[in-house]
Amino acid sequence: VIRDMRMALAAVDAFKPDIIHCHGAKANMLGVLVKRLRDIPVMTTVHSDPKLDYLGTPFKQITFGSINAIALRNMDYYMAVAGKMEENLIDRGFDPWRIFTIYNGLDFSSAKEGARPPKSREEDIVVGIAARLTPIKDIGTVIRAFAAAYDKNQQLRLKIAGTGEDLGELVELAQKLRVAHRVDFVGWIEDIQGFFVDVDINVLASLSETFPYSLLEGAYEHCPAIASRVGGIPALITHGENGFLFEAGDVETFSEYIYRLSIDSDLRARLAENLFQRAKADFSLERMKQDQEKVYRRGIARKERKGRQGAGICGAY
Repeated sequence: VIRDMRMALAAVDAFKPDIIHCHGAKANMLGVLVKRLRDIPVMTTVHSDPKLDYLGTPFKQITFGSINAIALRNMDYYMAVAGKMEENLIDRGFDPWRIFTIYNGLDFSSAKEGARPPKSREEDIVVGIAARLTPIKDIGTVIRAFAAAYDKNQQLRLKIAGTGEDLGELVELAQKLRVAHRVDFVGWIEDIQGFFVDVDINVLASLSETFPYSLLEGAYEHCPAIASRVGGIPALITHGENGFLFEAGDVETFSEYIYRLSIDSDLRARLAENLFQRAKADFSLERMKQDQEKVYRRGIARKERKGRQGAGICGAY
């Protein structure tokens, strides 16, 4: 920690930033310390619910979780990656004046237009998920829903990209449900776009999310999506229009949507095209960059102001 602190201070002294933007528990801790020592405004992006970040790992929850909780309370500003997360922070007593909502964005400038070519009747229909293999992502629900859909359509195959502490338990679950021969654990993927090229149905079953990149990455490759109705996901997916939503943990409904998409190529193509156009229009990297720059400028302007600013309204209006 001391070495990291020295490196952070050296970088700040050399670059002389007007504002510091942190990501993650460790960075938040260092950012708050630098703020105290150098009097520079510090903000953090709240990617997920801090209380659930270390779900299933009690030691990390007590150590890193507690450190992050203290650091968060000492930040100047917060970037919430979904409206639901902004509401969550306000409910927990964070100052609304210091919170800005900026949804994640992806660079769609090189994305291919148009639907994918249809698959032949003999080809597998691939269900894919890219996520950490941790309790919060609830991959077990993905495997259970897939197994139920596979009972009705033996052309289905499941590919799971990611690593995490739940791997052994998930492998056992696939074996127990007798679908291990149709479930591929492909591990950490460097080429995430290459992964989604081979996926026909992008799925996510998280118990909690802010706004996951994996849905945008799948949309980039014209994948229709099925996801749990949590966090900021409904800001991207409109149920029945550009994907399907289900309540977290609802295996039966989730499974039915997988089956419906697996047997209807026209439905897959329609939802995928609608999702692509929505993601490209409203969740681009350029839009995200512009919004983020505005927040930086507002934070810097507030630091430079002298004396009390703004207006107060009391009583009936």
